[in-house]
Amino acid sequence: MAIFMSNSNLDKSLLVKDVMTKVKDLVVINVDGTIDDLLELYRKYHYHSFPVVNKKRELMGIVTENVILIRALFDSLSPKEFSHMIGRADMKNIKKYISKEIKNIMSHSTNVHPDTKLEDAAASMVRHSISRLCVTNGEKLVGIISRRDILKKIGNMK
Repeated sequence: MAIFMSNSNLDKSLLVKDVMTKVKDLVVINVDGTIDDLLELYRKYHYHSFPVVNKKRELMGIVTENVILIRALFDSLSPKEFSHMIGRADMKNIKKYISKEIKNIMSHSTNVHPDTKLEDAAASMVRHSISRLCVTNGEKLVGIISRRDILKKIGNMK
């Protein structure tokens, strides 16, 4: 499923590895971390998400700013107000919301290989309604690519 028209500014030979933020420049959180570690990273960097890795730098999942927002609501509202705010369906997942451990609040990440065509990565973001993809080689996190990265590349091409 190609989302770019043939007259697009996107070079069809571009690969994810040509545009991604490489792992050495990534801010990640350890799977053994806590919500306090996550809040500290969020205050410092203001990123929308953080890849979750183990000690071997293998990708375990991702945590998003949604978790931070839900946690802030949990900490500031009474249990009744919190229940009303997030809805009954989500109350089944209350342990996830109140946990202080990253391993319990992280989500599954959608991943892509560095040699994936950029247009395929963009299509995956659209298909899954997500803003970024973790880039992995096997289990190893090697980077991240966002919609913004792709749009910046399109904007710079003439």
